[in-house]
Amino acid sequence: MVKRGARTRKLSGKQALCLLMIYFLLVGVCWLKSGPLPLFIPPGSLVVLAMVFTNAGKAITTNRLKGSGTEPNYVAIGTGAGTAVITDTTLFTEVETRVAGTSTQQTTTVTNDTYQSVGTIAITATRAITNAGLFDASSAGNLLIKGDFATINLVGGDSIQITGKLAFS
Repeated sequence: MVKRGARTRKLSGKQALCLLMIYFLLVGVCWLKSGPLPLFIPPGSLVVLAMVFTNAGKAITTNRLKGSGTEPNYVAIGTGAGTAVITDTTLFTEVETRVAGTSTQQTTTVTNDTYQSVGTIAITATRAITNAGLFDASSAGNLLIKGDFATINLVGGDSIQITGKLAFS
């Protein structure tokens, strides 16, 4: 959800109040547009260039299965150009401070087969967001999942809610 200042504004036309939901591996990206009542636009409304479960993410997963490592619930965004690949270890030009998301298990195909982390990042300056991901630390750390997408233009005072999902099926 993109917020302007301290309150959410009703937007129309080409303006959009957005909830970016990055569904890695299964679904795609969805948008929530503001109006008197939220309108859900189904997956596929926004073209996703690439979504990846990184090599470092696979190592995070096996570490967690062994009872070690840190939960990858830190949400981050970037402004650089590029296509996500499994060998990526960072975002393209990461901006803003990472946020510890709220993590849950979700059901995509079978009960609890999906890890989800949701976090809202405050925007401090004009940004053209092009990629997002989940890390296991508030700075540096290891990249679990990464997605790149069409540019989302934001200005200082806005915020964006990122939902990262990793589904095992």
